[in-house]
Amino acid sequence: MLLRASQTLEHSTGLTLGSRRSGLHQESREDVVDEQEMENYLVCVMALQRLMQSERSLMVGVIPLQHHHQVFEIVIREAMDLVVQDGENIASRAKRCINRHDFAAVLVVFPILKHLLTMKPEFERTVEGCDFYVRSKFASILNTLHGTGSKALEEFVESVRSDPSTQLPKDGTVHELTSNVLVFLEQLLDYVDTIGGVLSQESLYSNALTLVPNASKVDKNKALQRSGLLDLVRLSEPECEEMYHQMIQDHKTAYCQ
Repeated sequence: MLLRASQTLEHSTGLTLGSRRSGLHQESREDVVDEQEMENYLVCVMALQRLMQSERSLMVGVIPLQHHHQVFEIVIREAMDLVVQDGENIASRAKRCINRHDFAAVLVVFPILKHLLTMKPEFERTVEGCDFYVRSKFASILNTLHGTGSKALEEFVESVRSDPSTQLPKDGTVHELTSNVLVFLEQLLDYVDTIGGVLSQESLYSNALTLVPNASKVDKNKALQRSGLLDLVRLSEPECEEMYHQMIQDHKTAYCQ
């Protein structure tokens, strides 16, 4: 029944809930949010949006015009509170996973945020003229998910930076940390625009970008300099280039032993 409801809402709204990643179902802890729950939540939000629009239409000719907003608020208030509560619950559980460096949780947060951002204009039109308490409900969900996504990215970068493993694999294969980072980033590719919106509101990230020099001023012979990444790293580690070359030499020496 839920699958049929999902397909109906996808067809009517144009939103794609997407396929489930089996990897997210390997955890059974109480605070893990899997993609089934994510889909259930999105179905509920989209269904509420449709029902709210129907309520607006049904009031015409039945409820006097001057009472439309008041009656509409009474009808939708409880349902809106439940949707917000469920969204905050998902975000809270995702944060607990992120605190344990279980970053699979962010693969649930960003899809929800992406779909809700798509629905935002239509939702705002539906509640136009209502009390601020009602109109701010949708924004509160977005703010909560935005904060959770931002925290996840920050914690992920910090976990990579503080990873204690520094030695290259003796068999010359890709380091496990490198592999894990690439897999994680690949899974975020579907949400680049959403992540860009999250990062654009972080002052530290925005300020760092403004300090990256123009590509024409960068030495073309080095990949890091060509991309401008080395200059970005220098903001926090002024001697990073020397450290980088020393690490390369140390790894070469260790690998040859």
